[in-house]
Amino acid sequence: MMMAKEAGVAKGRTAKSALTLIVISLLTKPLGFLKEIIIAAFFGATAFKDAFIIAWAIPNMIASFVIDGLNQVLVPMFVEKIHQKSEQEAWKIASVIGNLIIASALALALLVAWAAPWLVPLIAPNVSMETKLSAIGMTRILSFTILALAASALLTSILNAYRRFVAPALTFGAMNLIIIVFVLVYHRALGIYSLVFGTLLGAVGMVIIQLPPLFKEAVHYRFNLDLNDQGVRHFGRLMAPMIFGTMIFGLMTIIEKIFASGLPVGSISSLDYGFRVMQFVFTLFVPTITTAAFPTISLYALDRDRDRFIKGVWSTIKIIELFVIPIAIYMIGFNYLVVKIIYERGAFGPEVTLQVSKVLSIYAFGLFVWAATWILFYAFHALKDTIIRFKISLVILAAYVLANLALTGPFGVLGIAAAFVLAWSVGFGFLLYWFIKEYKQADLAGLRALFGSLVRMVAAALLALLVVKGLWSVLARAATVSALKTPIFFALSLGYLALYGAVYLLLFKDREVSALVSDAIKGVRHHGQD
Repeated sequence: MMMAKEAGVAKGRTAKSALTLIVISLLTKPLGFLKEIIIAAFFGATAFKDAFIIAWAIPNMIASFVIDGLNQVLVPMFVEKIHQKSEQEAWKIASVIGNLIIASALALALLVAWAAPWLVPLIAPNVSMETKLSAIGMTRILSFTILALAASALLTSILNAYRRFVAPALTFGAMNLIIIVFVLVYHRALGIYSLVFGTLLGAVGMVIIQLPPLFKEAVHYRFNLDLNDQGVRHFGRLMAPMIFGTMIFGLMTIIEKIFASGLPVGSISSLDYGFRVMQFVFTLFVPTITTAAFPTISLYALDRDRDRFIKGVWSTIKIIELFVIPIAIYMIGFNYLVVKIIYERGAFGPEVTLQVSKVLSIYAFGLFVWAATWILFYAFHALKDTIIRFKISLVILAAYVLANLALTGPFGVLGIAAAFVLAWSVGFGFLLYWFIKEYKQADLAGLRALFGSLVRMVAAALLALLVVKGLWSVLARAATVSALKTPIFFALSLGYLALYGAVYLLLFKDREVSALVSDAIKGVRHHGQD
């Protein structure tokens, strides 16, 4: 059992790390938004943009097999070896795994480049021949991002195990910055291919930025492939269902393209633009918070500290609730203005804004269940149970296909977005049931408190939204200059978040959330004294 003092230190580290990563995200995520703004302005919702999304789907899906699973499997194993004072053994396992991953990624990249003429028609069977040919050429270039993204995921896992979170948190910011610069400089000369080459170079940048902090550790990397090592075999047993589970989630992206390819030109792009806004919120909070909490939760699981493990899971979900609920409700209430301010310029016209805003409002309904499902996945991974991810992935995929069959025909892109929300809601319900079943005497009082706080957060967010919408209707009419409306909207957005926090903490008096905020502040103060 961990001693109380050790648990307190771990809790403080988690709060401090989570806050540090959120700050980094707040500083770097605007680059992702800026990238999307530039892409929307230059390429809009056109056939060329559709072609890029189709081409990027294949290597991105394959790379996600490694990215999504490696951190969740390798980090607990690496932490366990270090915890047992066996760092050399940890590096031996990581070396074999790393060599295997890099070799496999290179082989897959070459295979995708060769098979592009057959893969693209499978993903988007109903787009025009011109779009297919463009997508094939882009796929051959983007296939080599598989190698760079796999190497980046390996470095991220090792650095996270050493509790070095800053460089991995900066990787996507670096990638976005490289894409922005390349598109701005070369979009006239290369057109959509400026985005293609920028994406490839950005993936390479993700690797380079993580090398300096890695070299500060005692690196014991070896170039060998000892597949008979027990640790490597254990990794394989855990990773196999993770790969299949991630493959199934990747199939959801492919299924979306298949259904959307039969809709009007630009439908694939409209779904992508709407999803990107929701994904921005998801990636701003969920990976950062889970990355900070996962090592601590893994230690609770390793020490069989059942009570702290369960409370750690509930607390992590509650932190996620605290951030994503008000933002999801705000995106639903101000969907059109959000999309207009982010995207509407250049090739991105008012008609596209209207369609993307509707897509965004539907996606926003699924933000919480999407985030909470990933938290529970991490909880099971900490218990070294990766089979559950495969089972739930099948449930989500089946629900997604059935919902698309029922909704895409009558509702078009809105039906595809709704199918996403329904599928993840079903998956979250099943996963929560399995988690409670795993712990027959789980802290059900904590679960009830979790849903109670969810209801209170929704109520606080709706109250804040009503106040801000009322103020917006008055101030927007009073603004004589159109250019003033955007800064007014941003000011009201900040006011909405402040009002939401005040209503929730002061009116509903949630002691646990107040304690979590206090822990984070104490962690920052302690960090400043170190």
